Amino acid sequence: MDGVDKFLRDYFSPQVEEDSKGIKVVFIARNELVTPSIIWFRTAKRGWSRKPLSQNNYIIVDADTQGVLDFVNKYYGIEEKDLPTIRTAIVNLAIDVIDNYFNPDEGNKDTK
Repeated sequence: MDGVDKFLRDYFSPQVEEDSKGIKVVFIARNELVTPSIIWFRTAKRGWSRKPLSQNNYIIVDADTQGVLDFVNKYYGIEEKDLPTIRTAIVNLAIDVIDNYFNPDEGNKDTK
């Protein structure tokens, strides 16, 4: 699916919210009423990886992408074979947003 990354960046404003359980990235549509999609992150624990962990390592623990998928379907007419590509684009955008949240001076990819 060509252009799905740009489409997500153009039509959604991902926002970071923190709570006691971790961090979540909420995808809110800019101009239309769409059910928000959420990607949940938690602090990575040492037992989850053999690699040493820095202070701000997070792992995705859950995702609800239905709102974004429904919205994308209105414009692209997606099929079952397109879902992994779109979900990957949503997750990659969420990771970029989290990276930019912790390192705003590094100027990550166009997350606005």
